[in-house]
Amino acid sequence: MSSPLIVVGWNGLPAYGSKLIQAGRDHLGVQFPVLGTRPDVPTEGMEDVLGEGLIWLNAGRRYSWKELSLPVPDLFIHTGWKYPHFISLADEVRANGGKIVGMFDNCWKLTPRQFIGSIYFRIFLRRKYFAAWVPGKSGKRLANQLGFGVKRVFVGMYGSSSEVFSNKVPMSKRKKQILFVGRLINRKGILELVEAFRQLSGQFSEWDLLLVGDGDLKQQISLSDKIKVMPFQQPSKVAELMNESRIFALASREEHWGLVVHEASLCGCALLIQQQIGAAFDLAQQGNAVVFKKTNISLIKEAFMKILNWSELEYENANTASVGLASHFGPDVWARALEDIIKRAYE
Repeated sequence: MSSPLIVVGWNGLPAYGSKLIQAGRDHLGVQFPVLGTRPDVPTEGMEDVLGEGLIWLNAGRRYSWKELSLPVPDLFIHTGWKYPHFISLADEVRANGGKIVGMFDNCWKLTPRQFIGSIYFRIFLRRKYFAAWVPGKSGKRLANQLGFGVKRVFVGMYGSSSEVFSNKVPMSKRKKQILFVGRLINRKGILELVEAFRQLSGQFSEWDLLLVGDGDLKQQISLSDKIKVMPFQQPSKVAELMNESRIFALASREEHWGLVVHEASLCGCALLIQQQIGAAFDLAQQGNAVVFKKTNISLIKEAFMKILNWSELEYENANTASVGLASHFGPDVWARALEDIIKRAYE
């Protein structure tokens, strides 16, 4: 067939998602339409990136392609599997002989609930999708469990741009600072992270912990001259702070992938990270990270003890390793994965 008509749908379309999609458009030389629901954060500038091809949908409302003034595409790539605003459009694509690719960001957790859910997906939903697009290794394992064969799973769904996040400051020039960026909420394990560091701050008095973000636990954080909180910052400022810091820490109880880990890796930070965070499988290795098994004070404290005792050479090696691992994700990788999906769908 001639070049297939493609549409991408992204629930809660983030700013980085718009850059990934535009990289795909540029790579293919096709300005395909994009359907999005608005994220919780401001969306200014997305129209500048994606242009008139961006159509905002109301979350939860069912649509038809005719209502959107678009022809039924040959290939509809969309996030999730339970959003009504995409389900109705996907049903129409399948009825017209088209193919659906699901963008799934969950990671393999080995929980009973996920195991039962994978059985349900195999029986009732797998046949509706041609392929799965996932962030990385853990998502790939889950997709296999959901019934997608090796040739029907593609990685690289998430990634930040090195135009904003890049390694600019050598480790030797950075502060002895541990950085957290994200919402100050229970799921992020923020209180455990702070308490683990507080218990060691006397022993490692040259180190500081900087938390960047807002959330309902902000008032419960015990501040000191070694533990500081900064409100939500724009990406350019976050990249600057990452380049000032030697270590990026994330102690989330649950994190499907964790884009911020990729941003920190692009900036060359060493990582202190909970092992069940999806990005840990792709971006945290022995040479650039200390990984702990669960979000509790004792294990985080033990991880701090290890990484804060690293030598200068170990930090320099971590810097190089983080940047190298981060290169496997981002706009260019997303664009090539999109091309591979199209080739596989119509080979």
